[in-house]
Amino acid sequence: MRLSKGILLFLFLNTACSSSGQDFQSFSNGGRAAAIKAYNQADAEKAYQLFDALWQNESTPQDDRLEAGRYLVKLNFRQFDNPQMALEIIDELIKEEQDVSLAYTLKARVLSELGKYNEATSWAEKAVETSTSEIQHIKAAFIYGKSVLLQAREEMLSSGELSENMRSKLASAHQKLGEWLNARQDNSDLARLYLGHSIFLENGEEALEAWRLFFRLKERDVIHPSLMKDYEVFEKALKGISPGNVENDKIIIKGLAESGFVEYAYMMANLKLGEDAFKDQSIREVVKYYDYLGRLDKTIISFYRRTVKGWGQQQDLQDGFTKDSRWLWDQLEWPGRKPSYSQSQFIKTVAEQFKGRILFNRVSGFYGLHVGQIILDDRRLISQYDQSAEFRYILLDHMLSNGYTTWFADGENSVGGWATTQGYFVQVRADLNREITGVWSLLKDPSERRKMESQIERMSVNEERMLQSQPVRYLPGLQLRILLSESQKIVDSLEHSGLKGDALRYAFITHMERIGQDSKIYAHEGRHSIDMKYGLVSGSANLEYTAKLSEIYFSEKPLFFLATILSSNMGNGTSHGDANQRVFENLVKWMETNSAEIPGFDTSKPTMLQLEKLTDRLLKKAIRSLDPMAN
Repeated sequence: MRLSKGILLFLFLNTACSSSGQDFQSFSNGGRAAAIKAYNQADAEKAYQLFDALWQNESTPQDDRLEAGRYLVKLNFRQFDNPQMALEIIDELIKEEQDVSLAYTLKARVLSELGKYNEATSWAEKAVETSTSEIQHIKAAFIYGKSVLLQAREEMLSSGELSENMRSKLASAHQKLGEWLNARQDNSDLARLYLGHSIFLENGEEALEAWRLFFRLKERDVIHPSLMKDYEVFEKALKGISPGNVENDKIIIKGLAESGFVEYAYMMANLKLGEDAFKDQSIREVVKYYDYLGRLDKTIISFYRRTVKGWGQQQDLQDGFTKDSRWLWDQLEWPGRKPSYSQSQFIKTVAEQFKGRILFNRVSGFYGLHVGQIILDDRRLISQYDQSAEFRYILLDHMLSNGYTTWFADGENSVGGWATTQGYFVQVRADLNREITGVWSLLKDPSERRKMESQIERMSVNEERMLQSQPVRYLPGLQLRILLSESQKIVDSLEHSGLKGDALRYAFITHMERIGQDSKIYAHEGRHSIDMKYGLVSGSANLEYTAKLSEIYFSEKPLFFLATILSSNMGNGTSHGDANQRVFENLVKWMETNSAEIPGFDTSKPTMLQLEKLTDRLLKKAIRSLDPMAN
């Protein structure tokens, strides 16, 4: 499995975790760097102690202290299930934050997850009003829209209908979401919410627009049959949504479920059909499937929180999964005699009947579950050098769970996909969309850009001294310099072609999606499939090493993707960390051996600090020379 360290936004926003800006030695003295490193390694107890020390220490730089407070909020609420302490810290943050939108958003989110929707909506509106950057605005807008939607769902489930007051609140939120989405049509999170609001308000035209925006579908795009078999029927039904049209409602409900929006299918079944929903077998089973996902979600969260405390055992999750799955198994209807339950048969049935994907897996030593909905199932041929492998490409979204590490890091550090010995690989779509939108904000929002450049300057202090004792190591300042520079080159190129405004933003985001998919999925995961098909490489560290070489060599922006593996996990004993270290050790040797080819190479300077002098051509030449399959 490939653990994606948030190749775009996560790298930009969190690379600072590995340097205090004063001295890299903060790793050993309990400073900011050590705290975030512990958090990224899912060591909750250590992270909490270190963040708390920063928070309590009045001599801590104010920005670092407030950041520590925000991490303590997340740890208290998410990992340690202590919402009261989280809210107390948030109130302190509100008193001290100059950029108060961050604290308002945190408070809105905690209150929303506690079911206090009116309060959550109020704080989220304040967060939107006080936001000083696009990233803050989007986060606050999402919490606002989600809180209103959840409140409507709760009212609908408890009373069977929506009050006039709730409809009025939905209409107001719907209008605001529409305005925000119109300016950010690439944002799938806002599109998802707008779809939900439109369904509650029975606005079929806007629901259809949101559905298409969620999947980035242009006017003449062909709908892949694995997403929806009969899109024209769904489109006609959604446009014609109206009170009392039961058969039309059934088509919409089934179409929503088929395209992964199981929650919205469930909501519409309850809102529009009520008890009549149970007269149709397929809708009846969608409702049961949604109930099952709710049960499984509670089981997973309980297990993850036990894991935080060191109590979670693999068998605990297996037992909880079996209990929940047997419940759904007993609810399903069969044309003949009900088959005996087995985990493998259940997982297969969920995939075939509900397009659900379930995988137990251990990532970075932590056991967990990946549960999502299949929105694309395609077959591709990957060719690299003289070898090729045919395999299946599955795209997931609507993730109930993406493993323990993703849950722990609140989605900032996520599993991006995995290859299998059966010759197919799976990608998780949702997190990548959020990352790229955030990168755009960092590049084009003056406030966020200044913060990032200041952070890079802080992290670049003493790089030469750090390399004296260890010539090949993680350098967060260097990593961010390359990522920012290479991303800006993409923006400049698109601007040079005449794009500007919303068109430029959309082009950048779709471009980054494409090159990220080409490198991190097709090249990296495809190499796994080739290596496993022909038995060219054995051992997880070796498999990761060759896959990382491929993701650099076969990418459109090799220096950018080289920087994405310049990671804080280098040489940490994991397959990814050791592979990353090996790539840079071998690349440094190549650069020193071939220094005459590198423009401006200075033999008196550390080689690591001259990575930026490599042209795309030279970098690809170096990487190819390191790849056993190419030689």
